[in-house]
Amino acid sequence: MQQLEPDSALAGLLRDIHLPQAPAWWPPRPGWWLVALVLLAAALWWLRRLPAWKREALARLKSAEAAYALHGDAARLLADISVLLRVCALRLRSRAEVAGLTGQAWIECLRELGRGACPAPAQALIEGAYRKRVELDATVFARSVAAWIRRARSPGSPAAMRGRSNAAQRNAPVERYEPRAAADSTR
Repeated sequence: MQQLEPDSALAGLLRDIHLPQAPAWWPPRPGWWLVALVLLAAALWWLRRLPAWKREALARLKSAEAAYALHGDAARLLADISVLLRVCALRLRSRAEVAGLTGQAWIECLRELGRGACPAPAQALIEGAYRKRVELDATVFARSVAAWIRRARSPGSPAAMRGRSNAAQRNAPVERYEPRAAADSTR
């Protein structure tokens, strides 16, 4: 076997090792597209989710509907929903602005808080408390109240913050209320 000398012709043909180019930053690999899509979906979900007070109000509306399915008293349903709307309005505005409102002023307050929407029929909210029997399509009424709750201005909006002093008030849960018992509605 013949040994090659370092100065031989074959040794001159050898070259240094060349490293490959660094990977390009754009376009990203498919895994990064997936990560970006998941982060975008999470951000959209976070922005669109309902505040806790709205979720609680919608749950209370469902319980009032369930109670109506048992007793069938539209006047009692109207009273329960009226209390719920008052609690939601108090959540969005100060007590001094909302607590004393009645009649058309109450309806205008609901329209303002609901950005133009008001639970229908508005006349039932005004006169329903003074009638013994109320004619009301409970399903449509409950749907309009649910739409109002979803549409109502959030407590973080500047218009809804009048009268609120600190973040603890904004994040406080909705005040508890108990629907009237069946014995109370017969009085």
